[in-house]
Amino acid sequence: MSDVLVYVGSVIVIAVSAIYFFKSSASEADRAFEARYKAMQEEKRKAAAAAAAGGSAVPTTSANTTVKKGAAPGGKVTVLFGSQTGTAESFARTLADTGNEAGHFEVEAVDLEDFDSATLPSLPYVIFVVATYGEGDPTDNAVNFMKYLRNDDGTLSKNAFENVNFTVFGLGNKQYEQYNAIGRAVNSLMEKHGGKRVYVHGEGDDDDSLEEDFDAWRADLWKTLRKADTNAGSDDEESAPSSKTKPPHVVFEAKVVGEPAKPRVFKDDEIQNSTKHFFHNVEVKLVETRELRQSTAGGSTLHLEFDLKNTPLTYVTADNLAILPENDAALVARVATSLGYKLSQWVALTPLDSAKTTKHPFPTPATVESILSRYLDLNGAPRKGALAHLAHFATDTTEQDALLKLAGPDGKDEYHKFIVDGCRTVADVLEAFPSVRLSLTNLIHVLPSLQPRYYTISSSSAVHPTRVHVTLGVIEADLADGRRFRGVASNHLANMELPSSEAEKPKRANPYGEQGRKQVRTWPSARVTVRKSTFKLPADAATPIIMVGPGTGIAPMRAFLQERRAQREAGAAVGPSVLFFGCRRQAEDYLYADELAAYQADDTLTQLHCAFSRDTAQKVYVQHLIANEGAYVWDLLRQGAHIYVCGATAMGADVHRAIVTVVQKHGGQSAEAAAAYVQDLQHKSSYIQELWSS
Repeated sequence: MSDVLVYVGSVIVIAVSAIYFFKSSASEADRAFEARYKAMQEEKRKAAAAAAAGGSAVPTTSANTTVKKGAAPGGKVTVLFGSQTGTAESFARTLADTGNEAGHFEVEAVDLEDFDSATLPSLPYVIFVVATYGEGDPTDNAVNFMKYLRNDDGTLSKNAFENVNFTVFGLGNKQYEQYNAIGRAVNSLMEKHGGKRVYVHGEGDDDDSLEEDFDAWRADLWKTLRKADTNAGSDDEESAPSSKTKPPHVVFEAKVVGEPAKPRVFKDDEIQNSTKHFFHNVEVKLVETRELRQSTAGGSTLHLEFDLKNTPLTYVTADNLAILPENDAALVARVATSLGYKLSQWVALTPLDSAKTTKHPFPTPATVESILSRYLDLNGAPRKGALAHLAHFATDTTEQDALLKLAGPDGKDEYHKFIVDGCRTVADVLEAFPSVRLSLTNLIHVLPSLQPRYYTISSSSAVHPTRVHVTLGVIEADLADGRRFRGVASNHLANMELPSSEAEKPKRANPYGEQGRKQVRTWPSARVTVRKSTFKLPADAATPIIMVGPGTGIAPMRAFLQERRAQREAGAAVGPSVLFFGCRRQAEDYLYADELAAYQADDTLTQLHCAFSRDTAQKVYVQHLIANEGAYVWDLLRQGAHIYVCGATAMGADVHRAIVTVVQKHGGQSAEAAAAYVQDLQHKSSYIQELWSS
């Protein structure tokens, strides 16, 4: 009953807040709907008249089909994207859509994994939209292209790209040390080999205002390229926008089908690279879960174990486990109710252009419930581009204008207050703007895909070859208006219930004399994949290791300690293992405290230094402990120690500065020499970080 009251209260609060921000009236909604209806009838009349006269008209169906006007005088522009989570890909497709709408150029967005690098010198115009992943690395789909551009095989001449006009927009996060490294590398390498940059090099910061950075960068893009094109005539003006809203560019139609006898098998060339995880994953059972905190008053951190038996999955110590989350059932129901969807209905994605292979974002046929639960991001804050598309489907003009304001440059403050700071989901927005009505086809093209969450495995494959351990911080927060924000992945996992042995039925005799059977227990499961990690123990077990892992950053360090103990038990000479751990309070969130004490007792853990930041009058963090132990840390570095850091990016930056200071102070080096020393450790993979933005 209490859950129902909370849900009803949440809906009321959202509705009230929407009224507060954006006032509307029923009469305006009626007038807007009537105007749109008349406009649609007029378009149909014109289309019918054109057809009768032997002409043609732009289709008005929900497919949003684009009709080409003929050959583009400016020629072809290729937008190449390197994307890990789909954001760079969505930006690239936005450029393709707006470029084609503007006229003059024929614009195509191409995945770098599908691109033939050897054709780059022959392209007249290229726009790179590339993200930087991790510690200055290219995205998975851009790895081979970056090898080509860096001329690893020495085949590129100095002026290989002299006929290529290009520009670059890079996506990064300033919390990371190697901010926008790939975008900058592409820009410099293109220029190094003769490429001519014809538009300003742009950068977006995902820690602040990535979408706003992108919109500001592209504002004059097509106008500038048009001016740079020698084929542009004086009367060749950019096409003016036909309306204040635009539907999404649609390449699939979600058609209602019957339940299939068996799942469809997709070929690799039919699958979008950025959503391969939806097609290639393994279902594994969750067989153990326990709370790691001494007190859950300030939150919850769970230890999870997944069973790999009878699956093809294997892993290496401290690899990453990618877990595919699912949206909360209540959130799915709210979206379906707002849009009038039938959750049990089966649909299949059908490409609109049958002449070419269109890559699928996720497997179908599937139920609407599966699509909303497994494949679309309903929990994240809707981006501005999505709000602009939703505005197209609002029948209330006041709501439409309010959505366009949120999506536009003038609505930056409102967007951050209402959407970002308010932690609003897609369901919240749809309930705040009830006149928005769009088909499943359009919704699929508006919302981003639900991304996997990567967890550094906290177990050793040598000790637990058929079990994967995960250390999970559960993300929940109470909001000012009474709503509660819940992280999609952590709560999906935290809400899984293990079967109880008490639920088993007792054995009983049957008429045929056979022994009765136990009731089969149903175990919760998750879809997962394994990703290789940069975290690897030294090949020589005698090499000292310095581990820095506060909070859930202890995960790979726990795996290392399991493996170092196994190495010692096998008779290997194992070097010193030192851990710097931090949390708020020793009696609250000291994760794996008993295990760490046991590792100390048997000398697996040579030294353990803990920073309990709220247990002392002055806050102490891991970087302070490193400074306190500077002489010992420097001694280990002189012995060839490897450094491992796992946790938030801000912590990683503080630890990096502390290590440089240790080298400078105890190694007797200048600030520049100390920084170069640490940088050399990183280049030799002796200083490895796995960091995430907080």
